[in-house]
Amino acid sequence: MKNVPDILTRGKKKGWIIEQTTMPSGFNAPGPARVSSSGRKRVRSVSPGLFDSPEEESTDLPESVQRKASCSFEDNQLWTHLLRALQAGGFQEVPVVGSESLRQDLLFKMVENILDRGRRALILAPEVRQAEILGEQLRLLGNNYVEVYHGHLSLMVRAARWERIRRGDVGIVAGTRSALFLPVPNLGLIWINQEEDPSYKDEHLPYFHAREVARMRGECEQALVVYGSTRPSLELYGRFKGQISEALERSSRQVPQVETIDLRSLPYGTILSPVLLTRMTRALEEGEQVILLLNRKGFSSALMCRDCGKAPMCTTCGVPLKLYQRPSRLVCSYCEGIRPTPETCPTCQGTVFRFSGTGTQRLEEEVVRLFPAVSVARFDRENVKTTEAADAMLCQFRLRDIRVLIGTELVVHQSHPPTASVIGFPQADLGLHIPDFRSAERTFQMLSKALTLARNGQEPGEVILQTGIPDHHVLTAIGHQCPRMFYDQELELREVLGYPPATHVILLVVTGAQAPRVQGVVNFLHQRLREFEARRSPCEEGKGIIGTSMILGPMASKKPGGTKKNRVLFLIKTDDLSEAQRGLRDIQREYEAEFPKDPVVVEFNVDPIDIQ
Repeated sequence: MKNVPDILTRGKKKGWIIEQTTMPSGFNAPGPARVSSSGRKRVRSVSPGLFDSPEEESTDLPESVQRKASCSFEDNQLWTHLLRALQAGGFQEVPVVGSESLRQDLLFKMVENILDRGRRALILAPEVRQAEILGEQLRLLGNNYVEVYHGHLSLMVRAARWERIRRGDVGIVAGTRSALFLPVPNLGLIWINQEEDPSYKDEHLPYFHAREVARMRGECEQALVVYGSTRPSLELYGRFKGQISEALERSSRQVPQVETIDLRSLPYGTILSPVLLTRMTRALEEGEQVILLLNRKGFSSALMCRDCGKAPMCTTCGVPLKLYQRPSRLVCSYCEGIRPTPETCPTCQGTVFRFSGTGTQRLEEEVVRLFPAVSVARFDRENVKTTEAADAMLCQFRLRDIRVLIGTELVVHQSHPPTASVIGFPQADLGLHIPDFRSAERTFQMLSKALTLARNGQEPGEVILQTGIPDHHVLTAIGHQCPRMFYDQELELREVLGYPPATHVILLVVTGAQAPRVQGVVNFLHQRLREFEARRSPCEEGKGIIGTSMILGPMASKKPGGTKKNRVLFLIKTDDLSEAQRGLRDIQREYEAEFPKDPVVVEFNVDPIDIQ
């Protein structure tokens, strides 16, 4: 009889045994009281869902979950605001800005209240693993009618879960952005966790953003839509400036000590400043650990000839190849094409090369040279390719088998990121040099998340920011621990330049394999867009620099990629999205009539995350 559970598990996994749960038609999802326990053994009142993971369940409630289950919110202003919105009923939008632990407390309490009212909840997470963890936490709290849905599931599993959700057998759905399209009946709550995460934007057709779809569905379902974040997006801040500003001011947690180092005062090419080296040495001597974050993989961003200054380029994408070591090779960041490292310059036959920029491999080499007796590991996509490898390395770090961890922002995005007494940024301004109007926002959010890693036990640790532009408003706001300083300045800058959230940006992409045909379509669109711009009403004050063009392009894309090598972009800025959509539909109809059989693809992407 000992093998019976294993046989049942394998049978369910193979689809030989079908597990069904029947409920009355007037389903009212149970609260946490529907779980009974005997000693340390948990007993479910209802079996798990069809085709659920057969892995053995944990018999202990994690400490964080136990705390969430017993937390009181009587004096919490965010909870009072949420409860009033819930009691008022109908469609409402509420931003929830606070720490991760506070937001999870509020989420679990809101789910309990929604289920008590006989309605259902849809909870979104930016990544698959986070959705799975969230679903398991909800089950541990006793919510047995939970289903997790995302694109990494097999077609059969997705179909089975979709049907259970449609029948109303599920009270809570946790998933990624695709879960927004599930037929959840009587939906009362849509909660978007970490709404600022770019993963919520689908950069492929149909180019939707989960935040906008959630708003539309919430209005259709008359449901409460909650946007949760620690550092919200500029779009959310622009819509709820008053509420979010108050929430940012109310945050009174312990913050680490931040020190900014001006690299301009140091010799050119300095990787680790004397201040950062001193902090690292002291921490390592005291038995502490260090995390160094550099958001650039590889050894160097390019290999340049000393004589002619040329760098090897990718023949497909036309961008400089990045240098990697161990083994030495050149790799394209877009198509991932690999070429051997040349011994001579292909342009002038020179034999002396120099490095342009520093990557994690070069930083690792420098740390090993300076601290030869210290164990060092590198945490980036090139070195950590699977979830299992990431978990194994982080486990070694927590066991102190690794004393210095070097990584990209991949470290910050882990479900349970590591902490250390010293966090160093050899190039804190690296993301600010990316030619994208969102580069400042992305850098600020990454640095803000990284600050939470600086902990020495229960006390805040130290953060060292090395930068060549210490007066930039992102680094000033981080240094002074004043997020409102960044949001207000960045919002004003966006309004002056006519970028979201002050306007909407529409990316028009023309792609084709044959350059003459692509150029013909580009010329046609360029003329029609200029005519459309001439017919449009002038920009309203505060929606961009008056008198300047709101249509940019044509411009060559930096990542042609694939077989369609020719890729040309137009960027359209508008403060009236409906008017712009009507005008672009007319242009699209003219294009289809003018080029009925042309093998050129024309696509429109509203408010893209990546303009390339």
